[in-house]
Amino acid sequence: MTRSMDGSSMLSESKIVLTGASGLIGFAIAEHLLKSGAQLVAAGRDRQKLKALVSNSALDHALHVWSGDLASEEACRQLIDFSVTAMGGIDVLINNAGAFNFCTLESVDHRKLAEIMCINVQVPAYLTRLALPYFKATSNAVVLNISSIAGLASLPGGACYAASKWAIQGFSHSIREELRETPVHVCTIAPCQVEVLRPQPESGVRTISPETMANAVALVLEYAHISSASVDLVLH
Repeated sequence: MTRSMDGSSMLSESKIVLTGASGLIGFAIAEHLLKSGAQLVAAGRDRQKLKALVSNSALDHALHVWSGDLASEEACRQLIDFSVTAMGGIDVLINNAGAFNFCTLESVDHRKLAEIMCINVQVPAYLTRLALPYFKATSNAVVLNISSIAGLASLPGGACYAASKWAIQGFSHSIREELRETPVHVCTIAPCQVEVLRPQPESGVRTISPETMANAVALVLEYAHISSASVDLVLH
């Protein structure tokens, strides 16, 4: 990730990998990053939505699409290999893909529990580990993990989801310390309920839009290098 000396965006020409790009939040983030001049690998499960991202972008020359399920270390390896080939390296990894479920522990299906833990915890860990050699070859790299307010303050009915987000918070803080003497900055964003997560948000529950999330991502990436402790941002 190149540091700007002329007032232009630090995102310009950065080589970014974004997971969960076929969701509404990821779609908004992808569009914002492309408009900022970044090179982007947009990864997601929904091939049709990724195609829509390509057709909507006037900057498709800077966009590379990877479609698949990341729920295995081999799939994560394929994404990293694809990204390095497509962009010539990786400066930024945004772990945005997520599995979401609100139900009591008593009623949760074991397969859903496994999916939540895999997508929300294991996949970011796999991708970060696989990308580290490429990060260390740059002068300024960023890992941005999209967490949740549920990883800071839990509510009834969300034990499994909250557990995964507490885990990603702990993971982020630990690798931040491990990587303190390297060019890699580790950041998190912990949003409150985003408008697309539930069809009808409860009355009185504060929400934020996908566009707000996209702006927050860009802000964190612009300033991640300033502090050696990097950035934790809570949106509510």
